[in-house]
Amino acid sequence: MPKLQALHVQDTDLKNDSHMLPGLGKHNWEEITQALAESGYQGDLTLEVFAYLRSFPVYALADALKLACTVGRGLIADIDKYRA
Repeated sequence: MPKLQALHVQDTDLKNDSHMLPGLGKHNWEEITQALAESGYQGDLTLEVFAYLRSFPVYALADALKLACTVGRGLIADIDKYRA
């Protein structure tokens, strides 16, 4: 059983622990997903979206959550792409 089974995934401005949705900060997600694939990582990705959601009015929360889901699925697809 692999030792690493889950990752807390967030983006930042490279200075603060800002808990941004991946893609909204300055991290290179192409490099990150490629490294995860090359390492053989197959665990879970957990997006912390509380700070991200605070940016939206209540009437936009459902759409903001859908976007977060799309981003998470995209990260998984990118890991799988590099795994092939």
